[in-house]
Amino acid sequence: ERRARAARLRAAGAAEARRFYDGLVGQTVEVLSENGGRGRTEHFAPARIAAPPGRLLRVRIRAADAAGVTAEAV
Repeated sequence: ERRARAARLRAAGAAEARRFYDGLVGQTVEVLSENGGRGRTEHFAPARIAAPPGRLLRVRIRAADAAGVTAEAV
């Protein structure tokens, strides 16, 4: 029972995160770039962006998936 409840909670959390990421598509937000083409939005959503690490950039969110969002500088 414990494992089944934990699995349901993980699934619910993943679905909620995906809804949140989908809601960011089309918005302009700030992203702090990190190594490896990754970063975090001002809402802490994981973002994929081509930028040198350590930069705070204004970006437009172009797409979302279960792993986060894809952004491009504006």
